[in-house]
Amino acid sequence: MNGTKHEARQGLMRRAMGALCAVGMMGALMAPTAAFAANTTEVTVEADTSNIKVEVPTQIPFLVQADGSLITASEKTFSIVNMSQFDVHVTNMQVDAENDWNIVASAASSSNDNSIDFSIGPKEDQIKASEALGSGIDISSRPEWNLGYQGSETQSINLTCSGNVSHVTKDLQTASKVATITWTVAAGQAGGE
Repeated sequence: MNGTKHEARQGLMRRAMGALCAVGMMGALMAPTAAFAANTTEVTVEADTSNIKVEVPTQIPFLVQADGSLITASEKTFSIVNMSQFDVHVTNMQVDAENDWNIVASAASSSNDNSIDFSIGPKEDQIKASEALGSGIDISSRPEWNLGYQGSETQSINLTCSGNVSHVTKDLQTASKVATITWTVAAGQAGGE
């Protein structure tokens, strides 16, 4: 009987050793090794949009001619300039009328007192102020409003301005505030990356 117990014990020991060897082999096969695995790390860059720096005109002074047309200084006087180290673009222009001025599509055809129409923008894409009243006008897909990074040749947009007034009852011996323009700017280029 001792032989049977001894043989049973040896069989149990062999099975236990076999199981331990199998577990050890599986562990060795599953362990990461530098020789068989290549790991990568993706490096990305994203603009901190809370720090976009853009200079816009603080004032656009129009002079009213006798016929109601508005003139301004040269286009190089009024610019939007990117002061950030990455490209940006103007995405929205919002105009709010001030001091009882009526911003209209055409001052010449308006019967309202203190009517004004004016346009502003790059020579190739002037926007009528009347189209930008309220929530503004989406210009995010227009490449004319792209600004290159600071120091680049495309860092600024020169703005041209024109317009007309009619039925003016305001005293224009001193400047009268007509509107406020709010420019919204985002990182990147319209139609680009």
